[in-house]
Amino acid sequence: MVKSYLAKEEDKITGEIHGLQKMQAEAEQCTSMQTQLLKLRQLDGLDHDYEPEEVDTSRLFRWAVESGDAEEVELLLDRGTDATVAHKDGWMPLPAAESKGYHDVVRLLLDRGKVDADSKNADGRTALQLAIERGHGDVVRPLLWKCANEVAAITQVRWTLEGHGHVKCVAFSNDSRLLASATADGDIRLWDMATGHLQETLEDPCRETCDGDPRWFTSLAFSHNSKLLASGSNDGYIMIWNTTTGQCQRTLQSHSMAVRSVAFSHDSNLLASGLGTMIDIWDIATGSRQKTFEGHRYGINAVAFSNDPKLLASASDDDTVKLWNTTTGQCQQTLEGHTMNVCSVAFSHDSKLLASGSYDNTVKIWNTTTGECQQTLQGHGDWLCSLAFSHDSKLLASGSDDCTIKIWNTTTGQCQETLEGYDQCALPWVFPHGTKLAATGTYRYGRYDTIKVWVVPIDILRVNMEEI
Repeated sequence: MVKSYLAKEEDKITGEIHGLQKMQAEAEQCTSMQTQLLKLRQLDGLDHDYEPEEVDTSRLFRWAVESGDAEEVELLLDRGTDATVAHKDGWMPLPAAESKGYHDVVRLLLDRGKVDADSKNADGRTALQLAIERGHGDVVRPLLWKCANEVAAITQVRWTLEGHGHVKCVAFSNDSRLLASATADGDIRLWDMATGHLQETLEDPCRETCDGDPRWFTSLAFSHNSKLLASGSNDGYIMIWNTTTGQCQRTLQSHSMAVRSVAFSHDSNLLASGLGTMIDIWDIATGSRQKTFEGHRYGINAVAFSNDPKLLASASDDDTVKLWNTTTGQCQQTLEGHTMNVCSVAFSHDSKLLASGSYDNTVKIWNTTTGECQQTLQGHGDWLCSLAFSHDSKLLASGSDDCTIKIWNTTTGQCQETLEGYDQCALPWVFPHGTKLAATGTYRYGRYDTIKVWVVPIDILRVNMEEI
């Protein structure tokens, strides 16, 4: 017992010694760098006793960038330090400065240094990609100007998620931290968007329908707080999953038809499910069906709550969109104008606008109060898979089966940007709440077995707008 105690104490003391040694080494490195900086300043005119060879400017430059010391970075650039040369470990100054949020250093490198804006850090991302992901809008446009190919700089894959069976549907969490993918074999995978790694596999204990046919998931949606995930299946069942534990908390029995769309209310208390021509409203806490809405003539493809849970939109194969009052169960507006099936809907964050996408290759923007169509957006070459507004409602992103994303000005109806290069994107686009990511599927051997996650800067890339 005494020996065991002494051994633990010895290990503890050894660990403390190692910690002190590490701190001492870091302090010595800092002192060394400060000494070299002093030498460099002396070389700049105060004292010429030192020769330039005595100063390791490459190492000093890295230290200044990593420390965010813009003054010293400028001094080193003035002395001719090459900011385009990668270190042996792959370190590059521009991505390094952006990854730490040192915007003064980033702008200094862009203005004063001959930097390669397309250079990548050790994990393969450019400074532009890092800036977009972190929401650093003040350096996005200067970085874009420096990139050899702006579109290529933006349209690069963040993660490639493999190991699936046939992917049926995908959904992002509201905070963009998770991606859920459902496969034909009855599993749901949760992916960590910070690392691209598989976090959890949710398994449906019942792999067959009541008729003995295979059961698979047909729709997915996260709650606004990202704590819950709803999945609809081809036999009318809805499962509510806890994203932390991976356990199914509740099973809702709807009808025998496939649940083609599910959506949580903003407060995460209600769930809407679209199946056939009907919409069910569920109380998440009790699992009870509160209301059933009927009115569409053909199947419902998408449902969406506004930020006010009293308003719900539904898109249908009957070429219309309906706005429902979830309290009274009454249809408030029927929005007509599309010439083919309506497949996607999205509310603006202030709930004043609604966007709808159709198989007629157009997007329409509606006034939710008057029901008036304010804009018809044309330019896509195929049907509209997904829609998402920027937080200020000034921009709209539309993802299409033509393998492009378009960024629209919602006031003028003009296309601000077309992002291309998304190969094999037949699996519908999915945008998370923050709209910095998009997911597509790769079609191989008759199925979608790979998901690609892309960076889409709708809230940052405001081309030709006042914010940039």
